[in-house]
Amino acid sequence: MLAMKLDTSDLDRKFALLMEMPGLIEKAVVGAMSETVNDVHAAQIQEMKLSFDRPTPWLQKGLIKALPYGKDRQFGGKRLGQTLAKSGTYFEEFPTGRSPNDVVRPHVYGGSRRQKANEKRLQSIGALPQGGYAIMGREYPRNNYGNIPGSVYSRMLADLGTIPTAKAGKKREAKSAKFFVMTAEGSSVPTHIAERVGKELRTVLVFAQGVNYQKRYQYHKVGKDQLAYSLPRHFDRILNRYMSRL
Repeated sequence: MLAMKLDTSDLDRKFALLMEMPGLIEKAVVGAMSETVNDVHAAQIQEMKLSFDRPTPWLQKGLIKALPYGKDRQFGGKRLGQTLAKSGTYFEEFPTGRSPNDVVRPHVYGGSRRQKANEKRLQSIGALPQGGYAIMGREYPRNNYGNIPGSVYSRMLADLGTIPTAKAGKKREAKSAKFFVMTAEGSSVPTHIAERVGKELRTVLVFAQGVNYQKRYQYHKVGKDQLAYSLPRHFDRILNRYMSRL
């Protein structure tokens, strides 16, 4: 009698892999989402550099990745999404003090912003009108990130008496540069802070009762566009890699 035993060892192996497919698909989704979050983060950083004039490293580091299925630590570390729905990016927001979220929000949605710490200090001594804002003078020298150097703020606040313990710098510098609260002619309402360097007066900060920012950082649009582009491509690539094992 002729007989033949079929070798099903390879079929058994493939059947076992098929049984694993639901888990493999889930892994492919999670992997694709993780790669997509990285792409979204990179695209939003690039958009930030195009929208802002030299954004500081502090502001760029404030954009955090929320990767799927990780530990949740908002302050002092990364906040990682517990589910796919929580995956994405976010700007850090601190319980006290100014945070990256506070800086970026008015540029995303438009409108006003919260007062800065130095504005509150100026307001506390009556240098800045109640509820006012201090805007940097256009011609005043700035650092590499377009801001007035912190050392200038320290000397200014020391001269104006808001930081009694602050040092006004070297004696020679203190004699050659002084800061004053200026008022409108014939009025006692403060209008700006000026610095005297020799015989020259330079405007450091201009006071305003309101600020209205225009929308210029397409944070949400860039994220959505990148998501639509990256997620299906990463999913197909990762799933095809698993399928190639069959």
